[in-house]
Amino acid sequence: KAAAQDDPLAEWLLGRLYLAGGMQRDLNQAALVLQKSAQQGNPFAEYLLGEIRLEQQNYADAAKSFRDAAQQGIPHAQQELGVLLEKGQGIPQDKFEAYVWLLVSLDAGNTAAATDLSLLEGDLGSTQVEKAKSQARDLESSVSRSVVAHGCTGWPGEFDVIPSPPQLDVQRFCR
Repeated sequence: KAAAQDDPLAEWLLGRLYLAGGMQRDLNQAALVLQKSAQQGNPFAEYLLGEIRLEQQNYADAAKSFRDAAQQGIPHAQQELGVLLEKGQGIPQDKFEAYVWLLVSLDAGNTAAATDLSLLEGDLGSTQVEKAKSQARDLESSVSRSVVAHGCTGWPGEFDVIPSPPQLDVQRFCR
């Protein structure tokens, strides 16, 4: 009912159910409700929308969704964006920017980004790696401010590959 009334948290949770198969798995229905939530600024919905687009091999739209979610502090979106930049899928190949996003993701606690980072270090060389680390530090400060500004953060499972829903006491802060 809440999703039908354009509640972004409810839309995200409903889209998550459609995507994860908590009801009948339906990517089209998941994308529909996640898009509505993402348009209201929900970074978790934007990330899951990117995952759907990636699964559908719509790399350009996946890259856009991952970038939007990455800039709002979602570590798995940062990693996915880094991988797409590294491969040049749906977005021009840019190994330097890929390294920056992967490092931001790793620093946010996503240890899965470490493998991709180590592979890129050889391609970039030490000078570029140092520049990328400096840029990542600058980017991390703006990304972390965005996460805190949303007011919907700090629950167990928040940064799972498919984020788990927040507890009820946290949900009241989500916009």
